Amino acid sequence: NAMASLDDKFEIAIGETRLLILGVQVLMGLGYRSVLEPGFAELPRFSQYLKLTDLFLLLACSAMLFSPVPYHRFVCQGNTRREVLEYVSRMTEAGLMPLALALGAELYVGGYGILNRGAAIFTGVFASAAALIMWYFWEYMQTARRKVTSRSAAREEARDDMKPTSINDKVKHVLLEERMVLPGVQALLGFQLAVVLMEGFKHLPRPSQYIHLASLWLITASVILLIAPAAYHRIVEHGECTESFEALAGRIMLLAMAPLALGMCGDLYVVAAKVTSPPVAAIASGMMLAFFAGLWFAYPLYKRAHKTGNRRTAS
Repeated sequence: NAMASLDDKFEIAIGETRLLILGVQVLMGLGYRSVLEPGFAELPRFSQYLKLTDLFLLLACSAMLFSPVPYHRFVCQGNTRREVLEYVSRMTEAGLMPLALALGAELYVGGYGILNRGAAIFTGVFASAAALIMWYFWEYMQTARRKVTSRSAAREEARDDMKPTSINDKVKHVLLEERMVLPGVQALLGFQLAVVLMEGFKHLPRPSQYIHLASLWLITASVILLIAPAAYHRIVEHGECTESFEALAGRIMLLAMAPLALGMCGDLYVVAAKVTSPPVAAIASGMMLAFFAGLWFAYPLYKRAHKTGNRRTAS
């Protein structure tokens, strides 16, 4: 079989991640909204905590699935390298685990009001087990049976890794990353906008309402920033691929991820405060925000500084 180039592999990887992100963000939006539904108060305390845990898992999954974007921008500076493909694979592999557990938790809560407790537990465990088998066990079995790449293919990939990425491919990739992030954020924004019209929102404490409003503004700012490069490319560059546009689009996208993290963690506080207490909610949302900041900014910047230091030492 013909060996796909690194650029082709990167585009396929980002396309696959985009599919996952959209589904996760829809589930997350429903998770934010569910605590304001009338039936939430009727759930057993254990199920309410499980819904909160489910939201934690989906947020962690989102953090991992989004993380290749800042890694590609900071560490590889928009160039297509094997290390970013390997990073996408690692983050996808890691992100599917909390998603599988979250699906099981949701199935348990959904079945609890219809089935008896034992049947609801079986439903949730079966859903998580099925996801883990289809997403991990099957793949590991297939990987053990075959060689992923031949020696000639590996040599070809190594040569591609040394080539500079053309400006056309760089622009294509940065816009592809924008399309990876934007649909999920727009879906989440839609759920957040609907929340303020729900009856349960009126009964939230005033601080929680203000925090949700601030989160709504932050997610809106993220959407505006993510759309801006496409408008700039059409109006200013007239569709031409330039180094200046690629650099600008990359910076704007990274800038958009900061309010995105703040907005998601802000609404996590609202949910956690309703289920637990404001101090616990503040600690929980702060820990999740630290996870986002570390995975999206601190780690890629550390990797870039480490690579720069190695190059200076070698020279």
